[in-house]
Amino acid sequence: MGRIVAISGGDLSSTRPLNLHAIQLSGKTNPNVLFVGTASGDADGYITSIEKEYEKLGCQVKSLCLVTKSYGSADIDDLLSWADMIYVGGGDPVSMLLVWKQHGLDERLKEIYRRDTAVLTGLSAGAICWFHCGYSDRGSLRGDKDG
Repeated sequence: MGRIVAISGGDLSSTRPLNLHAIQLSGKTNPNVLFVGTASGDADGYITSIEKEYEKLGCQVKSLCLVTKSYGSADIDDLLSWADMIYVGGGDPVSMLLVWKQHGLDERLKEIYRRDTAVLTGLSAGAICWFHCGYSDRGSLRGDKDG
């Protein structure tokens, strides 16, 4: 089975020890990191922050932007195959999972976990996505009184 580093929350500097742990688990000195920012709507600033942090740690970084770009199935498979680590960013987990299902990413990631071909990691929504259930404050993001 696969390797998961689930990060509950924080910023990139406070989570650096866990990011370094995920890099170590990859078994590579300079792993390829694929950032999946679906939960944040592929926010440019988030992508830039991830790129800067992981490049500083010696990694090559690419992004899979399912909200803002179009990909064929083979393009998605190529990016996933390239990755030694897959980092899923925080944001809205419900909308993220809906987009993933449209592209079959949910099943592809399960297969990566089963085959243990990449370290799976992420923050907030990117942490709970690896599990069957988890708490989300998605309602508070929409302004719902009951959260």
